[in-house]
Amino acid sequence: DDDGTKVDISLEDSLIDMNFVLSTVNPVARGIVHRLDRGTSGCICLAKSNEAHMKLIASFFLRRVKKKYLALVPSPSSLEQEGVIDALVGGKSAASKYRVVSTYHGDESSQGLTLLEVETLTGRKHQVRVHCTEIGCPIIFDPLYSSFQPPAQASRRKAKKDFQRNKRGKADNTEDTNQSSFPKAISDLETTMIPGQEKFFLHAQSLSIPEFDVDVQAPLPGWWTETLDQLES
Repeated sequence: DDDGTKVDISLEDSLIDMNFVLSTVNPVARGIVHRLDRGTSGCICLAKSNEAHMKLIASFFLRRVKKKYLALVPSPSSLEQEGVIDALVGGKSAASKYRVVSTYHGDESSQGLTLLEVETLTGRKHQVRVHCTEIGCPIIFDPLYSSFQPPAQASRRKAKKDFQRNKRGKADNTEDTNQSSFPKAISDLETTMIPGQEKFFLHAQSLSIPEFDVDVQAPLPGWWTETLDQLES
């Protein structure tokens, strides 16, 4: 805003505001061929013309597109270095391949973390998020599937759950024990977050569309690299 306040807006609104030409195949989401979940960074495909948009949709539908993600997750007690996750997402069959990129060991007071590369073999909504949870590795800060939340966000989430339980006349006597196990590099991130902003450790690392000769990679956001550097130190 003009007063210097940070505002969290959509990519589509930003591009339209800058007078970018976008296809109108989907007037509700102009130019957007596929979506990234809110809070996810990285590669996304947009179409400038309606003709290109339709061809791109066909490529995605026929699974001729390769998408790889990076996800930072709590280290599970046991996880193979690579594997295939075959589990339903939203009631539909879905498959992903994963491999361990790095492991950041914790200590007596903090949780160890693992950096995964995940390639989606199908294209279901929330697929990477659900599949990481399926193998016991919910993505750090994921507001839907993980209990590993920054303290303020976790407090808001618990307050909402308590309110809903109270409306139903049920008490919630459970305690969140995960917050104390955050490595400092993770818990410090809360100070950089915009209130109400969804930001979690899922990054669309690469996107390949052979029919369009597209093969791109997206660098990690600064807050990602700073966090990983701290975890490595």
